[in-house]
Amino acid sequence: MNDFEKIGKTIEKILINYGIDKKVKESEIIVFWKEVTGKKIAEKTTPLKVIDGKLFIKVSNPSWRNELMLVRPKIIKKINSRIGSQILKEIIFV
Repeated sequence: MNDFEKIGKTIEKILINYGIDKKVKESEIIVFWKEVTGKKIAEKTTPLKVIDGKLFIKVSNPSWRNELMLVRPKIIKKINSRIGSQILKEIIFV
């Protein structure tokens, strides 16, 4: 294990000890939205917040909202895979 990995593990333990590891993972959901969904979807949406495993996404119009509802399970799976945790349970399109 190199020094960066040791530092990463130490930070992870500190976050867990202070009970903020979940909040950090929830923040990562918003940070990685564009990467996970791609440019086309990211241009039509805005991640707003994550509360208790629910991601709230502002959608530019109703037709996009309908399209996104069809791929919602796939997006949830990709986001959870990207952040390395099963924190995201639901996406709510507004």
